[in-house]
Amino acid sequence: MFFNKVKSGILRSFAPISLLVSWIRFWLICSKLKPQAQLYIIDIDNTIADTWPTLLHPYIYPNEKVRHQSLAIFRGMRSWILQQAKQPNTLIIYLSARPPELMSTTLDWLKSCGLPTIQGGIILVPNAKSKIRFLKLANAYQISITFIDDLSYNHENGDIRLYDGVIEVVKLLPIKYIGLPQLNEIQQLRHDY
Repeated sequence: MFFNKVKSGILRSFAPISLLVSWIRFWLICSKLKPQAQLYIIDIDNTIADTWPTLLHPYIYPNEKVRHQSLAIFRGMRSWILQQAKQPNTLIIYLSARPPELMSTTLDWLKSCGLPTIQGGIILVPNAKSKIRFLKLANAYQISITFIDDLSYNHENGDIRLYDGVIEVVKLLPIKYIGLPQLNEIQQLRHDY
C-alpha cells in the first residue's frame, strides 16, 4: 500500500512532462494532416465509457487501473466511432481528463473495445479546462474538427453538472461540438454499422 502511494506521487510529479509529450505528439499529428482531413477529438469517460457507475462502489476495485479496465462501453457510441473511422481522410484522437499513469490502461481498454487507435492518438490531461488548449492547437491547422465530449460531472451523486465555462469557450471555436444531449442519443443506439 505504501509503495503504491509513493509510486503514484512520483508519477504525478511527472504529469507536466507527460502533458508536454502529449502536446508535442498532438502537434506532430496535426501538422501532418491534409486540409481536407476530418479530425474527431473524442472524450472517453461518460462519452465512450460508462464510467460514472463505477464510482458508486469504489471498494469493488482494488485500484484505479482495475476500475478503468473494467469500464463498460456505450455500444451506440462505439458503432458511431467505427462508422466515422471508415470515412476517407478521417483521424480519431482521444482526449480525456485522466492521470498520466493510466495511459497504457487507456490504450489497452480502447483496443479491447475494438476502437481505432494511432500512435500518439491518446492525450490525457489533468482536467476538462485543459482540453481547450488542444482544441485551439488543432484549430490552427484549419482542418475540419468535431469535438465529442459530455463535459459533465457529478453523475454519481445524481446531480449531473456541466462544465459551463469550458462549453462556452468550445462553442466559440470554429469546430463542431457534440455535447451531452446529442451524446445521449448516440449512446442509446444498439446497432453496429
